[in-house]
Amino acid sequence: MSRIKKKRLTICGTPDYLPPEMIGQEGHNFAVDTWSLGVLMYEFLVGQTPFVAETTTETYNRIVLEHPQFPEYISDDAQDLIKRLLQKKSQ
Repeated sequence: MSRIKKKRLTICGTPDYLPPEMIGQEGHNFAVDTWSLGVLMYEFLVGQTPFVAETTTETYNRIVLEHPQFPEYISDDAQDLIKRLLQKKSQ
């Protein structure tokens, strides 16, 4: 089965889980699911999403501009995996 290369332009989902491509309305593909997995894994380990903020606008700004910060109790391997999932551009 071949992957569909067409990019979508719709925005849907919980703000904390949206990848930069969706926020910037750049078009996106299946890689947005990988981003959401990274956010979910971070939330399971830390107890909150990596870009949580008081407002949706601030959350969006953090998603686009910042990298996740990890508490010291998160292992290097877990950090590496999550960072690889939270890539700023879909491939």
